[in-house]
Amino acid sequence: MGKSDGVPRFVEEITKSVLESGILDQTSRPLPPGQPLPDFAIPATLQDSLMARLDRLGAVKEVVQYASGLGRTFAADTLQEMMSLDKRRMTPSLSELINAELLFTRGQPPHESYVFRHTLLQETAYSSMLRGRRQMLHRLAAKAIERIRPDTVERTPEVLSHHWRDAGEFAAAYPYAMQAGERALARYAHTEARVRFTEAADAAAELDYGIRMEAEALVRRASVPG
Repeated sequence: MGKSDGVPRFVEEITKSVLESGILDQTSRPLPPGQPLPDFAIPATLQDSLMARLDRLGAVKEVVQYASGLGRTFAADTLQEMMSLDKRRMTPSLSELINAELLFTRGQPPHESYVFRHTLLQETAYSSMLRGRRQMLHRLAAKAIERIRPDTVERTPEVLSHHWRDAGEFAAAYPYAMQAGERALARYAHTEARVRFTEAADAAAELDYGIRMEAEALVRRASVPG
């Protein structure tokens, strides 16, 4: 457990990492009892182990990275739209990731969703990209959702606000944050409303001062229980 960082899941991940590395196939004899594997085969942390697994995915790694921009749970059609792939190319990639136990499905076709097996896996895939690429993925995610997920746009505008904000597109993020705040206020969810209006104010801070004042006034409004 010296390299486990106290994370029980490390044992599972390190086993998969070693098996996938092929190090055990490089010798025809079992290792003598007590002899450790070479140091390079044993990642120092759980995140290193997950990164090593991602690096061995080959071309499918790009699918994981795109998916990580959508969050831990995502819909295949949204990912497909982001990557401009047809279903015949997307389905085998997702199946490969399921077989590798990196993803699992939730729900039943045609309404199933895909879930990263571990939150840390999604975070590792996301953090493996430079900031500019992450912004691009959020931009593609927002556009994909707007095109093919009108239900998401209507019911959870905060999702669009999040993607446009992380894409650095504050003018696009602002109205969705405002919409999300108004929806929360209508449900008397004042804490959530303050969060959403604050997000709107933050986006507006990158834009016009007058717009920012409007958003900050709504933050104060949401702070007063109705």
